[in-house]
Amino acid sequence: MASDDHISTQLADIQRTLGTLLADSKRADEDRKQAHEHRVKVHERIDELREDMNERFRHTDRSIEITGQIAAQARGEVQTLKDVVVDEIKPQTDDFRKMRTMGTGFMMAIALAGATLGVTFSDMIQALFVNLRKLVGQ
Repeated sequence: MASDDHISTQLADIQRTLGTLLADSKRADEDRKQAHEHRVKVHERIDELREDMNERFRHTDRSIEITGQIAAQARGEVQTLKDVVVDEIKPQTDDFRKMRTMGTGFMMAIALAGATLGVTFSDMIQALFVNLRKLVGQ
């Protein structure tokens, strides 16, 4: 009977070991399932983030494109204004400066002529008075 007890003990040990192995196997399966679910969630989140970043890049690309168009339009407007200044306004201002210079020269000539005539008339009147005094004083 001792051998029956010994066999019963061995069978019990084997059953315990099998139970432990079965429990460990079930835990490993559950861990594997949880790990798989976790990986699926991580991949879904990565996909969401990738889509979000792609959308942001699309907006950024569009903003850059619009900014480039605005800059090109501004350059065009500036060039148009430069052309107007060079073609229309600059000749007018150059003519005005030329006329002002000529007017200043003309005014100087008139002032010089006036001063000369004034001195001449002054000398003539003075000579006239001198001659009149001589005539009256005689």
